[in-house]
Amino acid sequence: MAVSNSWLEYIEDTKQLKVPKKEIMDLLSFRMRLAEELIYMGKTVTPPTKKKGRPPSTPSPTVKQKLYSENQKLKHVDSRPSTSIQLDKVSHLPDLDTRKEATRCKNAGCKGRTHVYCEKCNVHLCLTTKSNCFRAIHV
Repeated sequence: MAVSNSWLEYIEDTKQLKVPKKEIMDLLSFRMRLAEELIYMGKTVTPPTKKKGRPPSTPSPTVKQKLYSENQKLKHVDSRPSTSIQLDKVSHLPDLDTRKEATRCKNAGCKGRTHVYCEKCNVHLCLTTKSNCFRAIHV
């Protein structure tokens, strides 16, 4: 009941703030987001592990249909944790990747390339004397 009441408050707040309907979460999305926030509260977020080994020679029909369907648009899934997790100030530590090429900084508006990433968020961010996107994202 508390979750439903919170969602109703959320709906009223979005109306007052004039948030576009596309950006407003339905009850299920709200509950999923709340559950995710409660699970990761005070914990480090670990990225999903990729399967090792050779990929299958042909994708399954369902994947192939999704990739080549003209009626269905593919959505980019953002693997970054939510804003509240980014700002929780728990276990956000910079680390260096082992990649040969630098990765683009994921801070909006930054075009820099870096080897530094946040261990908790698993997001590449600039951390230099000229630009400190790591701090900008986490503070």
